[in-house]
Amino acid sequence: IHADFALKFLNYRYDPVYHGPVLYHLQALVFWLLGDSDFSARLVPALLGIGVLFAALSARRYIGDRATLWTLGLLVISPVIVAYSRRLLHDSLVMLLTLGAVLCFARALEVSSTHKEGRRAWIGLAACLTLLIATKANAFFIIAMLGSFLVMTKLRDIGNVSWKKPLPFWIPLAAL
Repeated sequence: IHADFALKFLNYRYDPVYHGPVLYHLQALVFWLLGDSDFSARLVPALLGIGVLFAALSARRYIGDRATLWTLGLLVISPVIVAYSRRLLHDSLVMLLTLGAVLCFARALEVSSTHKEGRRAWIGLAACLTLLIATKANAFFIIAMLGSFLVMTKLRDIGNVSWKKPLPFWIPLAAL
């Protein structure tokens, strides 16, 4: 279905039954550059799957060497991830944009927005979230997740909240 939409992209009209048009734009570009073939139809998801591996590799600064190695190993042998990277589905794109948003968000919290790198991190976050919204409807859950984490970090920084509270204290915040 997605390859057919991309092949007929000049006459494409948005259908709310399907996901957003970012994947169709990427696939139409590959078809335009390489022609329509099975190879070119599978190139976009394969490259997105490789992008997920590189994004996981760049998370090493946050999760450490051993966790990065385990993450890469699990991504490579996971039947679901392999299936996503073989078929023209939105899931590989969503995984890459989600991981990119999380990494940009983590970097934006580390570096002040007065620095060039901090501004780049916020711009990268905005770009990932914008593309994510234009890709799939579950983007709003990812935005809510990052927003709640931002609220928690601001509470910690502003109010000197002690994080060593019993579990019943955190249940209402977790539910929110």
